[in-house]
Amino acid sequence: MLRQHPERKTYSADIKHRTFGRIHLALKTKVKSVAMTRHTALQQLLDTGEPVRDVVQALRAEKITIEAVTECVRAQRPFDTLRASTWPTLQEAVDLMTDAQYAKEDGAENTAKSSETSLRHAVEFFGEACAIESITVEQVTAFKEHLRSKELHSNTIKLYMIKFGALYTFLQKRETKRAQQQRRMPAVLFSPLDREDHLPAEVKTRKRFLSEGEAERLLLAAPADFQLAIALGLFAGLRVGEVAMLRAGVDIDTETGTVFVQAREGWKPKYGKDRAVPISTALEPYVHAHLKRHGTGGGYLFPGRSEGSATGRSNMFLTFRRVVDDAELVRNRKDPEAVSFHTLRHTFASWLVMAGADLFTIARLMGHTTTAQIEETYGHLSPGHRLATVEMLSTKWANRPTSTKADRAASDRDTTGDTQDA
Repeated sequence: MLRQHPERKTYSADIKHRTFGRIHLALKTKVKSVAMTRHTALQQLLDTGEPVRDVVQALRAEKITIEAVTECVRAQRPFDTLRASTWPTLQEAVDLMTDAQYAKEDGAENTAKSSETSLRHAVEFFGEACAIESITVEQVTAFKEHLRSKELHSNTIKLYMIKFGALYTFLQKRETKRAQQQRRMPAVLFSPLDREDHLPAEVKTRKRFLSEGEAERLLLAAPADFQLAIALGLFAGLRVGEVAMLRAGVDIDTETGTVFVQAREGWKPKYGKDRAVPISTALEPYVHAHLKRHGTGGGYLFPGRSEGSATGRSNMFLTFRRVVDDAELVRNRKDPEAVSFHTLRHTFASWLVMAGADLFTIARLMGHTTTAQIEETYGHLSPGHRLATVEMLSTKWANRPTSTKADRAASDRDTTGDTQDA
């Protein structure tokens, strides 16, 4: 029932409800049409029943306004949206996920940095304070089109969208774990990422590798203190982060002729896998020249500015880009002929494959547990590899007859005819 105060002339609702009992609520208006609209919205809320009991209690305690309830009905939004969000804002969610990645004991620094870079675009598009549960499928579609308008590569867009979806997976797992600890039902977070519609098809691109002439130009263009970094990529297949973390006399063993890519406190190689790579005769002179200049103590081969620190990846990339320019090679990432530090690792693998090295050994040298990625990425460079495999059957089938029964019968007839003619 709609009631009006005789003196103040403001309206209020007085409802006897089967679920919530008597509800007496000020509608905070003197305008009858507005009061009727608010009364109707309140009635709709009450008729929803038990699922919104907490919302009704919050309304009675004036933690939620009647105006908010009315707007919810007008905009045809579910009453769930009136509840105080149990989910963080978008920026808070990004911080939570990247902090968790940085804190992992197996060293996920690169993963965390990739997440920060990828999700920065989402934060810029949706806004830092955006309620993560309010993002819709349509808005994610608009976000994808926004990334396309930046002329990003299809594979880059796919990575950014996957990272965005991973944010929801992380939050749901976090909520489920907390709910188990608190012995309650977990809240459910809807992910607006549609993998069919929002993830572009991956574009298979040719892995750029250097010719011998290009590799020589890079080495000649590099400063003396940076030649070893390039040589370690070319002749040992090391990633830039692995090169930066090498220590003289610890990870470089000149007696056994081995480069050790190994974990230590605060750092682990990618996937947390240690490996040893022999120092080839191609790499050896660069190792000796560098150690002669800087000594064989336990310090970093490429020291940072502060004492006892390693140089940062950003410094390595900056120096390498200058070397690429001086070598008159392409470094524009959009150009298929572009040369990056990772091109050195591709070159190491490609040269070995083309030289006929077995794929299992190459995989071990590069830190992979199986040959699957090597075959998929570099297998086309070794057409003889599959041929050599199937040719192994030839030794089992040597000196076996190759003619068919029909061939032999025809041969016998020909022999008989020749005898009769004679």
